[in-house]
Amino acid sequence: MAGAAPSPLNKKLWRELTEVKLLAKDNKLKHGKFIYESSSFDYAQDDLPKDYAQNIIVGRLELTSNIYKNHALRIEIHLPPEYPMKPPEVVIAIPIYHPNVNEKNRLCDNRLILSETWNNQTTLIGVLEIIVDALDNPRPEDAPVNTDEFNQSMTCFEDLSNELLCEIFDYLNGYELCKIFSNLNIRFKQLLHSSCVLFKIYCCLFGYDEIMNIFKQFMFSNRHQIFSIHITFILQDSYFLSSFLFDSSFDHLESIFFKDIQSDTLIPVLKNLSSLPNLFSLTIITFNVKEKINDIYQLIFVLPKLKYYRISFSDKPHSITLPIAMNNQFSPIEYFVIDHYCSLNELVTLISYTTQLRRLTLHKTKTNDSNITILSSITLTNLKSMYLDLRQTKFNQLEIFITKIFSNLTILSIIGSKDITFLDAYRWEQLIFNYFPKLEKFYLFYDDQVDNEQEYPIYTGGMNKFSSSFWIKRQWLFEVEISGTHIEYIIRPYSKRWYDDIEHDIVNCSVEHSTFTDLTIEPMPCYVFENVVFKAIERILTITHIYHLYILQKKISISTLIQTFALLPDITTLKIHSLSIDKTNESTAEELLILCSMKDTSKVTKVYLEEIGNIQELDFLFTLCPYMEHFKVKYINTMDVQSFIRTIFKKINRNNNYSLRSLCFHVSTAVDEIIKNIEEMIICEKSLSHFKVKCILDTVYLQWK
Repeated sequence: MAGAAPSPLNKKLWRELTEVKLLAKDNKLKHGKFIYESSSFDYAQDDLPKDYAQNIIVGRLELTSNIYKNHALRIEIHLPPEYPMKPPEVVIAIPIYHPNVNEKNRLCDNRLILSETWNNQTTLIGVLEIIVDALDNPRPEDAPVNTDEFNQSMTCFEDLSNELLCEIFDYLNGYELCKIFSNLNIRFKQLLHSSCVLFKIYCCLFGYDEIMNIFKQFMFSNRHQIFSIHITFILQDSYFLSSFLFDSSFDHLESIFFKDIQSDTLIPVLKNLSSLPNLFSLTIITFNVKEKINDIYQLIFVLPKLKYYRISFSDKPHSITLPIAMNNQFSPIEYFVIDHYCSLNELVTLISYTTQLRRLTLHKTKTNDSNITILSSITLTNLKSMYLDLRQTKFNQLEIFITKIFSNLTILSIIGSKDITFLDAYRWEQLIFNYFPKLEKFYLFYDDQVDNEQEYPIYTGGMNKFSSSFWIKRQWLFEVEISGTHIEYIIRPYSKRWYDDIEHDIVNCSVEHSTFTDLTIEPMPCYVFENVVFKAIERILTITHIYHLYILQKKISISTLIQTFALLPDITTLKIHSLSIDKTNESTAEELLILCSMKDTSKVTKVYLEEIGNIQELDFLFTLCPYMEHFKVKYINTMDVQSFIRTIFKKINRNNNYSLRSLCFHVSTAVDEIIKNIEEMIICEKSLSHFKVKCILDTVYLQWK
């Protein structure tokens, strides 16, 4: 692709076009972002592709302030020969419904379609600002073609059916709903008091008598229609709730949420909740609990219909001294969320009351009392899912707990830290095999840290222990993530990775579930990356080999990437967000030596670059990964599709990268036309003899032999 040199008459346009191209990196638009894709100005006149319009600029516009904000609109800016004396024509390349977009997808705004209102000093960036404003702020008076239809589409709220109104009311605060609609007209008043409307009440208690009395009167008058209550206690007023009696007349009340309620206020309320005939869900966020924790649990476990219970407070740990439940003390709770400090010994006591339990969640643990051991075994036949945050608990304590629980568990999630035994694959195999034979999904998150001031235990269990047949059969994979100074070792069920599906169904190959380990490096400041990540990788390599590398860092320097490669000689796939090539910084002799050795050492066959900036990045990647077979790019930014493919073929021939056999990249619109142009280009230029090109969703797959 050869760019046409600017003449004296169009240097201003050429300069403005350059500014537009840079918007993807240095956005100057106030309420949107424009990502340049291509233009006719990128070609010499003789090289202009067939059917490619002259004086056209194409790109994607991402809006931020209206209903289109989750979509990238592909737009075409057509510049007339008289530009800038005459305004450009703007076409939305994908059909949208907008009063200022006509049936030909042309944007109709007087600032762009009338010569008398067009300012010939407007720059291309100024044109983009007008486009954003026109899309964000419809002007029906500027677009008579669509005005009537647009206005007719507006429906009066009162014309909606009762069924639809009931669905809308379901999303509103019942107290505000009655204030707004009960006095509007007789229809709304009757609808609000019909059996099809149940109220969800949200309120904040400030302690003002007049407001509280009004709210109390509303609650009492509508008690038969209240479905849920969510109360936040801004000021503690125990009198309000203690004087307000929840009784059996609240026959539709199924859910209560108390936020920031003091324990002194909570206890009296809990005492009268047992009369509610349909209370299925109770959430309590409280404080100053201390020794009252035992009273709270005793009152909770006698609620006759309760299915879901969550309690949360951040007080210092206080002992739970309830006895193990007897035969007549069982609670109907099925979903139990504990968000306060609780030892595993105390947990056994609590779940002895909940024999119908289906899902158990424990967010905070404390160390077991060394003078107390778990003696009782608990049978929880219905328990299917268990989540335990054990960052303050040793693995040995977990083992004892598991041996006391008999269940049909299918999902187990564990968080551990500061005890490297959590990464003992063999002990996990024994526990799961003997106590959870029906387990389908296993999640383990172990938090380690690179910290010179704090010693963490050294792993001595041997390499790659989570790749035995036990783990392969269950398709539970081992992964590692680096985030700042933290290293997280993860086991979770297999899910398809980008490198498993890079060829989609074009290439006839079977992808086996890999037992190899992924390493993901989260974004972080460059100085942290260089000081911490390399040390973290050295620690990780004492536990497992790394075969798949994913770097989320934007604009990672080639120097950093080369050094990372040197530490990870076994990687077979590479995914990076974007590269930064600084021409002012020359590579060191050591880095050049590493690059030169890639012909002999590189094992990378699949590469995914999310965002490409320039051709030099391709040169570097082909040198770093000389045996690349599959190359995927998400955004090619300033390069048009055909130019991008031509460049790839040139790199293959120049660098002898004949291993490359497939290429895939993202496209926004005009898929059929793009595929047709690719096929015509390859045939015309005889770039390939046997190839297939296909588009699935928004990704083009090109494969050849």
